[in-house]
Amino acid sequence: MNWIVASLIMFCSSIIYYLTIRLGQNKGVTVKEYMLINYPLPAFVFFLMMIAGGISFVIPLKIIGIILFHGIVLEYMGGTISFKAMQAAPNAGYSLIIQKSYAIYTSIAAIFLFNAPLPLWKFGAILMTIFFTGIISLDIKKKHKAKSNWFLLSLIPFFIFGTGTLIGKYVVSQGTNLIVYIFWLFTLMSIITLTDFLRGKNRTKLNLSHWKTLAVIGISGTSFYYFKHVAQVIAPNVGYVGAINASSNAFVALFVTLLYKEHMSWVKFIAVIGVVAGVIFIIL
Repeated sequence: MNWIVASLIMFCSSIIYYLTIRLGQNKGVTVKEYMLINYPLPAFVFFLMMIAGGISFVIPLKIIGIILFHGIVLEYMGGTISFKAMQAAPNAGYSLIIQKSYAIYTSIAAIFLFNAPLPLWKFGAILMTIFFTGIISLDIKKKHKAKSNWFLLSLIPFFIFGTGTLIGKYVVSQGTNLIVYIFWLFTLMSIITLTDFLRGKNRTKLNLSHWKTLAVIGISGTSFYYFKHVAQVIAPNVGYVGAINASSNAFVALFVTLLYKEHMSWVKFIAVIGVVAGVIFIIL
């Protein structure tokens, strides 16, 4: 599959995925309900893909260690720190912009790790995309008292999420099948989230009235995760995919504005054009 096609499918899936999450929150879908579908469904789909393709489930011992590190430290702990960073920031958008800028880090690191190309104008397109995405994603109305460590907390997910991207590409470059790797990674995350869902005396109960919303989240999320990993593996530079992924957040913010019929400033309108131009320059 062409990396541009995979990236565009990831882009569209990401918009549906995050938009449904936001709409689901307004309907009362809890974080634990969302997490209950977010990892187990993709893991099950990857399991079926392995069965259909006759792919072996066996992975080298060193890859097991990488999966444990990727899942527990980079995914679980990274997500926890990311949430705390957004809470500590004067505006959640400030923190999110920093966190989602990891394409800058991965695009440069890929030069040294994978001998990936990075023409100066492509790097400029990455910066352009992230800059305009930040303008759209930022909500200047929502401000609160910030904690002094919010910037440092935001930098941690920046490196954690970027490192997770690089590790995934490295594992596949060493000969491990991509589907095998993400199957075991998502299985590990499923165990963690299911344990979190069931633990404690006052554990969260699944609201069956949310099944349609959760189904859309699960299906779009599975598509998003799969094509994101595929695109990262086959792209000339993994940073290109990261920038396109970040740009999808701008369109989620745009669609939320349209759905709730909120006014969009001319600055954000120009930023939308800037994001589109940046993505076009990346894929050219």
